[in-house]
Amino acid sequence: MQPIYVASDGSTLWNKVVISDATLRNYMSVMSGINPEPQAVLDIAPTAACNRVEAVRTIMDAAPMCKGRIRYAAKEGIGDSARVMRP
Repeated sequence: MQPIYVASDGSTLWNKVVISDATLRNYMSVMSGINPEPQAVLDIAPTAACNRVEAVRTIMDAAPMCKGRIRYAAKEGIGDSARVMRP
């Protein structure tokens, strides 16, 4: 499982390292070629801006691994949400 975190300041983190949108696109593409495909999980800070979260979701949705095969899951807690993508 690969967590992708959208922080309250709008930054995107992969393995706790800030990455650009271009890097996220690349990583999602690389993950699509791994067999078996790993899960990508979107974790969102409670105060993250909705437009930033949507931008990251759009990048994730565009990945080959997510085309037509998205399953959603939510973990509920104090401001937590997740999007799980798997075949």
